[in-house]
Amino acid sequence: PSRSPRHKLLAAGVKVYEFDGGKIMHAKTVVIDRRWACVGSYNWDVLSNKLLEASVAAYDRQFARTMEEHFLQDMAMSRRVTVDDYLARPWYTRLACCFFYYGVWLTEAATFRGYRDRDLHTPFGGKVDP
Repeated sequence: PSRSPRHKLLAAGVKVYEFDGGKIMHAKTVVIDRRWACVGSYNWDVLSNKLLEASVAAYDRQFARTMEEHFLQDMAMSRRVTVDDYLARPWYTRLACCFFYYGVWLTEAATFRGYRDRDLHTPFGGKVDP
């Protein structure tokens, strides 16, 4: 599902890379100015909020340096996706990505529309009645 919105990112000039290191890469990482870093499993889809996926961010030079080193190693095993690559995908791949992206969105809307986790809406230290 995360491939469907890529056209907006690519059109805006964002450099997109796909990991091709022979393993599954699930981590999402960001390093900014070698001082701030974030790593986690949060996805580009609407279900990440509902599944309580999380990321950890730190303003720490050593952590950022370590994350940057890992990131650069991963980049060495990745390939850049261009607008031309994106547009050259077979029609059935584009259809499948679109179907699953909007399918997840519709599923989320139908399934979690009334969902409310009371623990998330209770003031800090508040008591939840059964």
